[in-house]
Amino acid sequence: MFNELKKLPLTISLSGLLVITMVVPVIYGFLSGEIYQGRTFLYAVLLGFFILTCFWLASRNNNKQFHRHANIWGMIFFFTVFPFILAIPLNEVLVGGEIIDAYLDMVSVFTTTGLKVFPNNHLTDTLLVWRVFLGWTCGFLMWVFAWSIFFPMKLGGFELLDNNKNKFNANSTVFFSQTRLPSERFWNEVIRLAPIYFFITVACALGLLLITRDPFFSILRALSAIATFGTQIPGKNPTGISVEFILFLIMVFAFSRTTVLGPFSRRQFLRTLQDPEVRLGFIIVVVAAILIFFFLFDMTGGIYQVLMLSWATLYTCVSFLTTTGLVSEFL
Repeated sequence: MFNELKKLPLTISLSGLLVITMVVPVIYGFLSGEIYQGRTFLYAVLLGFFILTCFWLASRNNNKQFHRHANIWGMIFFFTVFPFILAIPLNEVLVGGEIIDAYLDMVSVFTTTGLKVFPNNHLTDTLLVWRVFLGWTCGFLMWVFAWSIFFPMKLGGFELLDNNKNKFNANSTVFFSQTRLPSERFWNEVIRLAPIYFFITVACALGLLLITRDPFFSILRALSAIATFGTQIPGKNPTGISVEFILFLIMVFAFSRTTVLGPFSRRQFLRTLQDPEVRLGFIIVVVAAILIFFFLFDMTGGIYQVLMLSWATLYTCVSFLTTTGLVSEFL
């Protein structure tokens, strides 16, 4: 069955994946008592699967050769058309707003930008939970797009990994040459990266759960942090330096693509420290943190205030460098 999925055009298979994400607001809406929101997304799921089934039946016997740039066109379709499709059920359940506002909100979720389009009272908990889960999914898909499209073409910074000492690069060249269809390359990368992405998310959620004792916040904040999607979490969010430290460790993974090149080891750790992206990110964070520190420094404060301000500037700079957009409570 999965082999058949890999042969489908990305526009169809990714549409099915995004339709599945709408199952989350269906379940949460019915369990939390927001019946209208849950029912609306349920209808959207049923309609989406019906339409995709029709497309699948129409294309299953298509023996035409896929264009070698099919993944690029699929990625463009993903960031332009898919947000409009998901904006339709979103606009249906919104308290106010127009379809263009819902589309802009979906674009911010797909790109994990976290742009705040609607006021807090316009979004129910069901919509907030769905936005976080959708942002987590899109963050992973953007990661897969990078490895399945830009890595073989040596674009987007991947040319930095192109050296004879990089064993992973040689293995990946053979790996990509064995795939016949562009969509196969994409889904093979999904298989390779999904366990890493899921493991980091679970580790972050468990770490936050041990500190906050709040499973709802821990899961949603972990989903948004690994996707660098600094969106609002419904309810009163637990804070503290322990929570920020867990999120800090997770955001460091976004510094460089070499953090996922292989299993963790001393050699891999040293290779990561020598990576140009990590070094450049470290320089930017240190310089920005020093500038912000001296801009906010108060001579009347004690050593505790100095330490907290140092941590706050470091955490905030790392957050914004990785496009997460979280601000320390101590800043």
